[in-house]
Amino acid sequence: MLFNKNGNGTQEISSIATWTSNHDYEHIYRALLLAKRKVLKIIDKATYQLALDHYNSDDYQVESPTARQSLLDSLVLAFQTVVVNFAYQKNMQKDQVLWGNSGINVAWTEEHRPAQKETLDELSKSLEQDAYEFLDLLIELLNDNPKTFTDFHKSVENLDLKKLFINDSEEFNYYFDIRNSVAYFFEIADTINRVQRTYIYSALSHEYYNKVTDYQVKRLELEQITNSVDIIDNLPPTVSEKTIYLVEDIQEFYKYDGKQWKYYAYNAVELLKLVKPATVDYTMFTKFVADISNLHQTDKKQIETIRANRDFLLQKAEVSSSHIVQFIADLQPETEVTDDTIEQTLGYRKTDNSFMI
Repeated sequence: MLFNKNGNGTQEISSIATWTSNHDYEHIYRALLLAKRKVLKIIDKATYQLALDHYNSDDYQVESPTARQSLLDSLVLAFQTVVVNFAYQKNMQKDQVLWGNSGINVAWTEEHRPAQKETLDELSKSLEQDAYEFLDLLIELLNDNPKTFTDFHKSVENLDLKKLFINDSEEFNYYFDIRNSVAYFFEIADTINRVQRTYIYSALSHEYYNKVTDYQVKRLELEQITNSVDIIDNLPPTVSEKTIYLVEDIQEFYKYDGKQWKYYAYNAVELLKLVKPATVDYTMFTKFVADISNLHQTDKKQIETIRANRDFLLQKAEVSSSHIVQFIADLQPETEVTDDTIEQTLGYRKTDNSFMI
């Protein structure tokens, strides 16, 4: 665990959990284990191990740290902060009761009364939201330092995040108001992925689905590219190895391998302007369908409201999908048919003179 080095677990917890006076490390320990498990579904184990090794080393929090030591200190604190927020959210309900031989009771004194359910629910949401926002900051730290955190950038967990056609909660919120909730964005990430593999895949076709996915995986690198030429013949004969250029007329990136230029990625920026709203609308449509299934059928007014929203989102999504299909159709070159074209027809090859088996 990233806590309790030299028996300082309680002090470490208290420096993060400033909202409570109950900082006892042993009290929260098991919830920390469960919170760590949750975080490791998003951040790879190798990156966590890097933080853990640094935490347990003599290089942790030294008086005059090197740049790398300081960065790893920040990594440890980022992990700790996320885990503590998740752990307190998980422990919160149990902390409201007293367990003893006489049964389960609530704490009640002359000065204090038990918090009501509404208060507890709001506090739980606040802790969860903070935990996910700190998780977002942790991901930013890892993305901003790719040369140090190479394991994260090669990990399956990071690849899954990069493949999403919606980059983050802020971008999702641009198309549909989720109150900039990072927590909600992570909650619906699986739905976004499922929508991409069904509705969006059908609109894009196999070829362009792969091109858009490839662009998203390389997006952070490609967004930094400023070199461009009008046509492929204008690529410079020699440049530094790994230099990337955008060829404007075909909207493709090429990378120099030290000997020649090789195709690197399709520039999906314009296509993504159509893909993103369709992805968001289909995602929320899917969520509204699930909400209807989970509601009591007696709540007819709420069901009708959700159904109206569902139908509206589906209409928007289908319009966006048609724009995607048209965009791709416009990219396809027209095939010229000549007199000597040979066609495959019912097992025969047809020419303008005869049929041949």
